[in-house]
Amino acid sequence: MKRNRTAKLEAGKFRLINEMLYTSNSSDSLELFQKDPEYFNIYHQGFTNQISSWPVNPISLVESEIRRLSKNDKWAIADLGCGQGQLALNLKDKQNLTVFSYDLVSSREDIIACDISNLPLHKQKIDCAVFCLSLMGTNHVNMVIEAHRVLKNQGILIVAEVATRFNQKDFIRDMLLIGFKNIKTIIPNSFFSLFVFRKIKPSGSVPSKLLDPCKYKKR
Repeated sequence: MKRNRTAKLEAGKFRLINEMLYTSNSSDSLELFQKDPEYFNIYHQGFTNQISSWPVNPISLVESEIRRLSKNDKWAIADLGCGQGQLALNLKDKQNLTVFSYDLVSSREDIIACDISNLPLHKQKIDCAVFCLSLMGTNHVNMVIEAHRVLKNQGILIVAEVATRFNQKDFIRDMLLIGFKNIKTIIPNSFFSLFVFRKIKPSGSVPSKLLDPCKYKKR
C-alpha cells in the first residue's frame, strides 16, 4: 500500500511539472530547474515510466533515421532537450558521429545545461538537430527557429512528438514557413509521430505556434 501511495504521489508530481513545462516559457523552466534540480529528476523519472509503456520508444526511431541518413559521413548532431542523453549513448559506436546534448539540467558531464531556444552554438555548425518529445515551452517556435540557425544548409531536423499535439497537415505546412521541408513521416502507433525535415529558406510569416500543449485532466 505504501509503495502504491508513493507511486501515485510521484506520478502526480510528474503531471504537474509536465504541464508547467508545456505552459511556461523555457527561460522560466530553466530558472526553476536551476533552483531545484530535483524537479528535473522527478520529471525524467516520470517521463521514463510513461515511455516504457509505449510499444516503441521514439528515441529508437530517431537513432535509426540518423544511422540511415548519415551513412558514413561525419555528422555533428545537436540533441535538443536530450533528457538523460540516451541518444548520445546509443550512437557511441558510430565514430563518424558527434552528438552534442543540451537540456535545462546537466545530468552528465557531456550534457550542456542551457535554454534550447538560445543555444551556445555558432550558426550553420550542425548537420542534424533533434527534438525528441522536447518542444515543450510556450516559445517552442523560437526553439525551431534556433535549430534552423545552427543547422547547415540542407541540414536535417528530426522531430518526434505526441500525436495529440498537432494536426499533421498543418504542422508540416507551418514548418515549411519556418524553413523546414518534410521529407519523411513515420506514424508507428497512436502515441507519437516522427518527422524528418530538410533545412531550406523560410517561405512565409512565422506561425505563432506549431503544437498544442499536453494537459492532463484534473483528478
